[in-house]
Amino acid sequence: MDHIEYKEQRVSLMRPVIPLTFMISLVVAGCSLLGIGQHDEWQTENVQFDRIDVYSFEQDRLTFTGTRDGETSVYVYDMKAKTLIRKENSVNWVQSRDQVYYLGEHGKLTLNREGGRERLVLTNPDGMEKEVLHVSQGLSIRLSVSPNGKYIVYWTEDEGETEVHVYDVVRDRHTLLQNMSGTLKNDDVQWSANGGYVMLKQRDVYRVTVAEKVLTLEKAASASWSPVRDQLVVLERDQDGVKLPREADKNYGHRVVTFDLSSGEKFELYPAEGEKLEMPPLVLDEVVWDDSGRLFAFSTGSVNGGEVTYDKVHIMDPQGGFHHVENEQNLRPSTVEDLTFSPDGTFFSYTANGLLKVLYIPTQQSKVYDVYTQLKDDYRYLAYKANEAWILGSHEIKRLGKGLEEKTVYRSSHELLQFFISDSGDHLLVVERVGDHFQLKLEPVLEDAEETEPVS
Repeated sequence: MDHIEYKEQRVSLMRPVIPLTFMISLVVAGCSLLGIGQHDEWQTENVQFDRIDVYSFEQDRLTFTGTRDGETSVYVYDMKAKTLIRKENSVNWVQSRDQVYYLGEHGKLTLNREGGRERLVLTNPDGMEKEVLHVSQGLSIRLSVSPNGKYIVYWTEDEGETEVHVYDVVRDRHTLLQNMSGTLKNDDVQWSANGGYVMLKQRDVYRVTVAEKVLTLEKAASASWSPVRDQLVVLERDQDGVKLPREADKNYGHRVVTFDLSSGEKFELYPAEGEKLEMPPLVLDEVVWDDSGRLFAFSTGSVNGGEVTYDKVHIMDPQGGFHHVENEQNLRPSTVEDLTFSPDGTFFSYTANGLLKVLYIPTQQSKVYDVYTQLKDDYRYLAYKANEAWILGSHEIKRLGKGLEEKTVYRSSHELLQFFISDSGDHLLVVERVGDHFQLKLEPVLEDAEETEPVS
C-alpha cells in the first residue's frame, strides 16, 4: 500500500527513557491523576460534599471529583494516611499527544502525531529508536499489541477500505493479513492468551507467527478466547434456529462449542452432541470466563409471545466435565446481567430483576440479595477480595466467606451508595447520602458483629 512506508533509520536517544502512561498522563500522590497548580491537604475521616463522582480506586486511594459550596475540584482520599487532598485547577484531564504501548522485554512502541502525520516508533530496551512505519497526511494508524509484546496488528482505512497488517517486532517484518471493506475497531481485534493467534471481527483467526489464516468461524454469533489457552468458546447461530423479535437488541445463538487451536478439534458443549432438550436452545448475550480459564458462564432463555425471558444461568468447564445450572424460571426476568467470577474463581454472581445472586462454586450453594436501588442508581453493589464477597445493602455491608458464612461488617442509619475496601481488609471507605449531601467516611470493619449460620 503506497501510503505506508517502513523505515530502518536508527538514532540514539539523548536522554534516558521515561515511562509514559498510555493515552492519558495523570499523576497525583501515586494516583493516575494530573494535578495542575497548588493543592490543599488535611486529615479527616468524615467529610461532606454536594456531589461525588468517583474516577478510580487503587492502592488505598480514592480519586474523585467533588463539589462543595458550588465549587468542583479533584480530590484524592488516602485511606492509610487518612488525608484528603484537593487539587486546584485540575478538573480537566490532560491528554498526551502520543500513545505509548509497552512491549515488555522488547521495549516500547510510540504512536507519534505531529504536523498532521502519524508514525510508529519502536524504542528498544537500550534506548535506540527506530521508525517502523508512517502514513500519508490525513490517514490514521490504529493498532493492537499482542500480550507477549512480540507482534503488532495495525491497520489504516482509506475510502472505505481497510488494510490489516501484522508486524513481527523480533524479526522486524511486516506482513499483510487481510483487505476488508468497512471499518475495523479495536474491539474487533482479539488475541489469544500467549499472543500466538489473533481473531478479527470474531470470524477470521490467524496464527501470527507465520501470518496465515487457520480458522474461519462461519456460524459465530460471538467468540472469546480462553484466558490461559489457545482455545475459543464460540456461540454459534443456526439459520433455522429460534430467532429474537426484531426490537430485541441482544446477541443470541443456539449452540456453545469450543475450538482447540493446538489440536484443531471442535467440541460441542451445549447442547452436548446427542442431547435432546424440551425446548430449542436459545443462548443469550455473551460467554464470560473465569480468570483462570477453568470455567465459563452463559445465559439461556426463551421467546414467549414476542417477549424474551431469561430462564437459566450455566457454568461449565471447557472440557464439558462440569455443568452447573442456576434456574431463574420463577423470576421470569427480562434480563440477566453482570455475570462475574471472583478473581480466585471461588464465587460467581449475577443480577436478575434487581436481585443479586451469589454462588459459592465449591459447594454450589447460593444466596440472594436485593440490590434494586443500587442498580437503578448505577452504584457499586459488590466487591471481591481474596476469597470473600462483599455486598452493599441500603443500610449495611455484608461479607461472605467460605461456605457463604455471612457477617455484617458495617451498618448505617443513612442510605449507603458506594464502598471501597482497604488493601488490608480492615477498613471501609463508604459514601452515604445524608439529606441533600454525600458523606465520605472512613470506618473500621466490624469484627464483633453477630455471624449468621452457613447455608445448609
